[in-house]
Amino acid sequence: MFRQSIANVIATLLLLVGPAAIRPATAQTYRELYRLYNGTDHFYTVDREEVQRAIIGGYGFEEVLGSVATRQLKGTLPLFRLWNGRDHFYTTDIVERGRAESPSVGYHFENIVGYVPSGSVSYAATAPVYRLFNGTDHFYTGSIEERGFARGVGYTLESTPFYVFVTPPWTTAHVPLYRLFNGVDHFYTTDFLEAARAQVPPTPVSSGIEPQGPYHAEGISGFVAVTQEAGTVPLYRLFNGTDHFYTTDLAERNRAEGIGYRYERIAGYLRATPANGWVQFNRLYNGTDHFYTANRWEVGNAEGANYHVEPSALYIRFIP
Repeated sequence: MFRQSIANVIATLLLLVGPAAIRPATAQTYRELYRLYNGTDHFYTVDREEVQRAIIGGYGFEEVLGSVATRQLKGTLPLFRLWNGRDHFYTTDIVERGRAESPSVGYHFENIVGYVPSGSVSYAATAPVYRLFNGTDHFYTGSIEERGFARGVGYTLESTPFYVFVTPPWTTAHVPLYRLFNGVDHFYTTDFLEAARAQVPPTPVSSGIEPQGPYHAEGISGFVAVTQEAGTVPLYRLFNGTDHFYTTDLAERNRAEGIGYRYERIAGYLRATPANGWVQFNRLYNGTDHFYTANRWEVGNAEGANYHVEPSALYIRFIP
């Protein structure tokens, strides 16, 4: 009912989910390398906009492979991405890239995904990535168990072409609160991976992640604090099997647990009072679904669709 069009979702993500909107400039040195699969091709990217487009195009989200640097650091190599119309191929070897681009092989260069450790400089937390091939699809994994599973379904181990950073040293004070909807339940999370998993069930070559979808991305509701700061209160997340419920009121949380909701986690930290940079985060309910929005137009639209505003004191940041 409140799902945006695909074009609007992409436009929202382009504006709000871009790296500049999520992390301060000092945190731009590293970005997560996401893995997706569409049944025939494994696809890896650091670009969250590209992740969303791939999901819309039929890829399923699988995991974060690790992290890569966004600029060349000492002891790192560029990770080249190539595509032949069916298979994505990744390598740090410029000679191997050249061979792949030859007319007889048929790959063409797309971009540099990022920069990965070469081994010439010792970084505190890195992990090897194994490359496998089944004749049509290149598959990259850091898991020895998954490597063995893939070999059992027709993949052949080719090499260990690169390493990834395991724990990038970034901190972020405020993160986006993603909104999703599956037709009956509005779901809000700060975890981009959880949001991705909720949209598309896992695929056969995966780590056994249980499906939570299919939800559809509806953009970003605003930004919440990662840790409790002056003037903020925890936003509790609960679920009764069909409806996600969010509240900052501990007594209300306890009452909800008494009527079948189960506490899941703290979704972030909001304000319970107005402040500069924070806007009211309205809560509405239609008898089965709790819906939260800072958009006054959406409040009116929801009220016309049998939602009613519930009393709550929630304020969400509209800037990172």
